[in-house]
Amino acid sequence: MKLNNRGWSLSEEIILMVILFICLLVATYYIIVFYNSVAKNSENIYTELENKIRKGAIKYTNTYGQYSVITSEMLTDESLLPSFIDNQGEYCVGYVLIINDIYNPYIKCDNYTTKNFNDKYLK
Repeated sequence: MKLNNRGWSLSEEIILMVILFICLLVATYYIIVFYNSVAKNSENIYTELENKIRKGAIKYTNTYGQYSVITSEMLTDESLLPSFIDNQGEYCVGYVLIINDIYNPYIKCDNYTTKNFNDKYLK
């Protein structure tokens, strides 16, 4: 680009604006991709916690007989749920509601709560 006493030419300014616009688009794309990957990773961690409590409840009913509700505290007391901590190191609580031999896990953490979670089952 040639700078003279009159400044930049119109075509040079347009080229510069196009380059800056492309850089802005690329940066926006990577910000969106990063945000989505972080959100997806969080969801996977809570799904894993729900699966842990479900598996522990199945072992519990195989050992102690049929129950309608099994809490995370019951599983922890019997060492069937070794750790119930989310990705930020916060303890979670939960329960498994058993209806017609279908094990439905519900958990509650600081940043996540399973849909239809009800505190009354924890008591």
